Amino acid sequence: MGFSRKRSDANGKARWTATYRDLRGIVRSAGTWPTKKQADAAWQDAEAGIRRELLGDPSRGRQTFRKYVEEIWFPHHQVEPTTREKYQYCLDRYVLKYFGSMRMAEILPQQVQEWITWMEAEGDTAVMRTPPASGTLSCTTI
Repeated sequence: MGFSRKRSDANGKARWTATYRDLRGIVRSAGTWPTKKQADAAWQDAEAGIRRELLGDPSRGRQTFRKYVEEIWFPHHQVEPTTREKYQYCLDRYVLKYFGSMRMAEILPQQVQEWITWMEAEGDTAVMRTPPASGTLSCTTI
């Protein structure tokens, strides 16, 4: 829950800072206002925006996972050529095969668990991990 914090400007005049917690629990400012009433309205609007998922571009959630990976994430992900090949293999073999046609907003923890169950049913469980020594992606079949 947000709150308003009273502050004083350089002239000693009272100002109010609207604060709230984002989805990660980080305290954020929704601006500084001349009255507590305005500050309260600002942090309440910020929290309502989080609940409505309007703080980002809503169209991002409507794009497919494949489009995001192929047009946005992968082209701008700077890695060595051999690492890129391995990423492409892992994405094609394990991830895009299942999530590719899904909209980004549809991919929730439940869908990830369903993917793991699907992989097990297919007899092929993908484990993607970052080995501490190399710091690179590793696709391992269990």
